[in-house]
Amino acid sequence: SLHYRSSWHAGEINFMRTSSNTWRPYVGVRYMRLDDEITDFINQEVSPPLPGNPPGQPATELDRLNLIDVDNNLIGVQWGVRRDVWHLNERFSLQGFVNGGLYCNKAKQTNIMTTTTTQFIADDTATTDFDEMRTDVSTGSSAVSVERTDMAYVGELSLTGVCRLNRCCALRVGYQVLYMNGIYLADDAFLNTSLDSDDLFLHGWHAGFEYRR
Repeated sequence: SLHYRSSWHAGEINFMRTSSNTWRPYVGVRYMRLDDEITDFINQEVSPPLPGNPPGQPATELDRLNLIDVDNNLIGVQWGVRRDVWHLNERFSLQGFVNGGLYCNKAKQTNIMTTTTTQFIADDTATTDFDEMRTDVSTGSSAVSVERTDMAYVGELSLTGVCRLNRCCALRVGYQVLYMNGIYLADDAFLNTSLDSDDLFLHGWHAGFEYRR
C-alpha cells in the first residue's frame, strides 16, 4: 500500500492604512507550514505450516515499512495590494488581492524504515510430549533525519465575490491561486530523483463567512 498525505497551514498579520481608495497596499508577516508525507508499506501474508509427521516446512513472512515525512516551516515578510473590483450595489461586490513574499524555510526530512520478519514453525505430531509449534518475530528499524535552511518565495492571487448580510457579517466565495518555490516535497525524497528544493502550484475554490467590527 502507498499513501500520500499533504497538509498546509498558514497564519498572517498584515498592516494596511485606512483609506477609501480602490487600491489598498499592505505589508505583513506570515508563517506557513507544509507537511508532506509518504507511507510505503508491504504487508506479506503466508499460511502457517500444518502440524504433521513430518511437520510442514517453516514459513517466513516479511513486512516492510518506508515512511518519509518532510516538514517545511516558512516565515517571512509579504507585500501585496487589495482592490475592490466591482460593486453591483451595497450588498454584492467583487474583491481581489495579489501578494508575494520572501521566506526563510527551515525544512526537516525524516526517513524511517522498518523490517519485521515473522517465522512460523509447525508442531511435530511424532513427539507427543512436546509442542514445537511457535512463532518467532524480529524487527529492525533505522531512522535518518536531515535539516535544511533555504530561501523560499510565495506568490498568491485571489478573486472573491462578497454578499454582505449586514454591517458586520458577509458571505464570501471565490477562486484562489498559490505558488510556492524553494520547498521540499516527499515525492522527491521517495523517488530519490533530487535532493534540491522544488516548487508547488495550488489552486481551487474557497468559501467562508466574514465577521467585522
